[in-house]
Amino acid sequence: MGNRWSVLLIGVLCLPGVGFAHGGGLDSCGGHHDRKRGGYHVHRIANYCACHPEETVCKERSSETTKNEKPKIR
Repeated sequence: MGNRWSVLLIGVLCLPGVGFAHGGGLDSCGGHHDRKRGGYHVHRIANYCACHPEETVCKERSSETTKNEKPKIR
């Protein structure tokens, strides 16, 4: 019986680190507002650039993509 409680206690103590490693979901632009540090934190740059194509990072990303694209062969 004592061994079961030990295993259960260890399991319960380990769960919060896994389940709550990152609070909050992502909005339609691929990020969320960072409450601790302020500002906006992006996880999915493609979604962000679809929402904010005027941002410098999106313009740079777009030009890099066109430079690195291979010609399409038909």
